[in-house]
Amino acid sequence: MRPEELGAWQALLQEEFEKPYWRTLAERVDAAYAASTVYPPREELFAAFRMTPPEAVRVMILGQDPYHEPGQANGLAFSVKPGVKLPPSLRNILTELQADCGVTPTESGNLTAWARQGVFLLNSSLSVEAGKAASHQAFGWQTFTDAAVRALRGEMLLAAARLERKRRRRRETLIFALCAGAFALLMGLGLWVALAGGLKAAALSAVIRAALVCAGATLLLSPLLAYFMEGRGEHA
Repeated sequence: MRPEELGAWQALLQEEFEKPYWRTLAERVDAAYAASTVYPPREELFAAFRMTPPEAVRVMILGQDPYHEPGQANGLAFSVKPGVKLPPSLRNILTELQADCGVTPTESGNLTAWARQGVFLLNSSLSVEAGKAASHQAFGWQTFTDAAVRALRGEMLLAAARLERKRRRRRETLIFALCAGAFALLMGLGLWVALAGGLKAAALSAVIRAALVCAGATLLLSPLLAYFMEGRGEHA
């Protein structure tokens, strides 16, 4: 097994590839494929990672290990190859999906389309010997897949934090623009009234100073206003 087989996940899981358990896991899996029939096919071992890169994950469905009968497993949890009869576990998922969301069950058990739309279909053990359920669980797969789940959770939390910062900056910019526009309007009206009324220089200077104070208050208060708007939006 090579880290580059995981596509975009390689960078996120780089620390795992440097740990002793990964070398032991890779040796066991490579030896198993060489000595016996193992599912899924070797080229589909990391299909779940390649089809759903970390930045594309929207939902994760976690299974145990691949189907162990011929022609079923394709590297995605609960998914089977086209034309294969729906396994009971997948049929249950589709039934619940219809009951909860009104989604008409698909006739095909191939969930590749789900994976490409952000559904991370991960088994806790990525390989299994033909006809022997859970036969590779002692290889160390769960250590690796648990690390992938933790890394994904951390990545999603960071993405959520970045999105929230971007939203807050947009709110602050909008509020500042509104306040600046109101200030410019009021300042223009004030100057017009001052000039039309023939105010003396001292009075005109006072109007300008007041306008500058309003401008400073706008700069200081726009983030505060954005904060309160954010709080009201969260409780709406």
